[in-house]
Amino acid sequence: MPDPFNQRAVFEGAGFIYKLTKDLWDGHPCCAFAASDTWINDNPNTFRALNKAIIQATDYASESGNREEIAEAISGRSFLNQPVEVVKAVLTGNFEDGLGNSFNVPDRIDFDPYPWQSFANWITSQLVRWDISGNGRAAQLIADGSYDEIGQDVFLTDLARELAQELGQTPPDDIYRTETLALDEFNPQDPEGYIQAQIDEFGF
Repeated sequence: MPDPFNQRAVFEGAGFIYKLTKDLWDGHPCCAFAASDTWINDNPNTFRALNKAIIQATDYASESGNREEIAEAISGRSFLNQPVEVVKAVLTGNFEDGLGNSFNVPDRIDFDPYPWQSFANWITSQLVRWDISGNGRAAQLIADGSYDEIGQDVFLTDLARELAQELGQTPPDDIYRTETLALDEFNPQDPEGYIQAQIDEFGF
């Protein structure tokens, strides 16, 4: 169950937190702003402005000193509709797990305004591995070598870098990084090898 709803279960005495998502994949992607090519082409200025606003807000949220203010702002019915104590526990990392333990994990969640293309390659690799669309269609559509092209088309990392620079931020020059998950590491430049290694290890 994603944040803040797992913390809400603790708040209500209805559940407990077994693991944080960062324990499965530290720095994992979460949440997205998506728009169709048609809408982007018809509204280029609006698209850039929305993207820039998200990048600016994400950068602000990445500062731990702003978290309590943000919790107050987004707890209401217009946004998360959750008790402010629940949202503060998630954003500040000062929380109870529902099993009698208290934790202080400032990086329980993080906000990174940079859409690493390695995220796209991992997600795409899992579409292929699990045959999400059925009948092997994903593997047919996502041929070896097209991962990078798909990632560029969907994540628009170069545009995000450009907009961040316009905001005075210093985004990374790289588009890839090795992703460290709980069970393995993902090399974004060899997604097919990663899929095969998973199948070899787990049998599927």
